[in-house]
Amino acid sequence: VRVRAVSDVGNGEWSDTVSETTYDAPSQVTGVTVTQSSMNGSPALSVTWTGPTGSGISYIVKYSTTNQASPPPREKTTSTSPVTLTEGIQQGTTYYVWVAAIRNGLQGSYSSRRSATSFSAPSRVTGVTVTPSSMNGSPTLRVTWTGPTGSGITYIVKYSTTNQASPPQNAREKTNILCLGCCYKEWSSRKIQQ
Repeated sequence: VRVRAVSDVGNGEWSDTVSETTYDAPSQVTGVTVTQSSMNGSPALSVTWTGPTGSGISYIVKYSTTNQASPPPREKTTSTSPVTLTEGIQQGTTYYVWVAAIRNGLQGSYSSRRSATSFSAPSRVTGVTVTPSSMNGSPTLRVTWTGPTGSGITYIVKYSTTNQASPPQNAREKTNILCLGCCYKEWSSRKIQQ
């Protein structure tokens, strides 16, 4: 590049030549994976990828329930991988995800499309039975049930002396009970009348 000044009386001399290379768009993001996750009790998707090398790179992650060639409008911008997508994620829904790198205002090509289905609330527990029992000389209740299949499932058991269709507000409960398939758990209840 050379520059010179111009006026009504003539032209100045050209400056020395200066050169610079224009910015290139970053290369395409690779290795995109999308997995089910959750955040604060709501379904989410965790997205990881391998980005181009260099400094000043950020990423745009686009996602949709529509499997289309060009990325849809819902997006999240981030400077790191992985990223967790929560906005607009519904239970048991398949999402398609694309990732592109951005550097110096130039966006690279979008990655290959990847997809995952978000977590759903577990199905209803069935086959609940309650039988009297004892533990260390104290009366207890043994509760047995058949739970839904899958990993990461825990149970909440509420119990009360009141017979209602839904647990009353003051019902006692046990939480974070782990169970695989059909199982039983025991605990000492409030003093059980014999």
